[in-house]
Amino acid sequence: MAAILAAAPESDVLVGFGEEMLSEPGTAEQALLGRVDRAEASMTTLQTSVHIPHPPEVVWSVLTAGADWQHWNPTQPGLRGTIEEGASGRIALRLARWTLWAPITFQRVSPGRALFWQGGVRHLLYAVHGFELRSDDAGTQVMHIEHFTGVIPALLGALLGRMLAPMYQATNDGLLARAAVVAAQR
Repeated sequence: MAAILAAAPESDVLVGFGEEMLSEPGTAEQALLGRVDRAEASMTTLQTSVHIPHPPEVVWSVLTAGADWQHWNPTQPGLRGTIEEGASGRIALRLARWTLWAPITFQRVSPGRALFWQGGVRHLLYAVHGFELRSDDAGTQVMHIEHFTGVIPALLGALLGRMLAPMYQATNDGLLARAAVVAAQR
């Protein structure tokens, strides 16, 4: 694993996050690593919801058709892999003009109820992201949830939520529109 370098505050000492430590233990390094430990212990959660007037089976079919995400998901336009708990996959992340395929592991797969995956760089930015579906008399309540850990979310705190909330809303709106198309085709 390649180390990710960061300058320790008020020091020229470089330290690594990951398996390799690149400097001798010292005051600056210990202080920074203490922050990493606290960041791992803290969690930032972003949760949005959307009501979709179609049954969970329709919503589930949209969520599990990863090749079609490009038609409805503006921030994550693709999902690849066998969707089963513990399986590896890849998710497309749209960053400005570029699309990056990031490795993920499917964490929770419950057909018609929940789809969650996890990935990122531990200690820096790691996330569990997904959707929980709840059936009701008028369709499906979809909870769009992401739990972040690491130094970046610890430093950004509530700002992270404010930055990402519009993207999550756009994803929810896209899911709502795509579910309508899929339901009309059935």
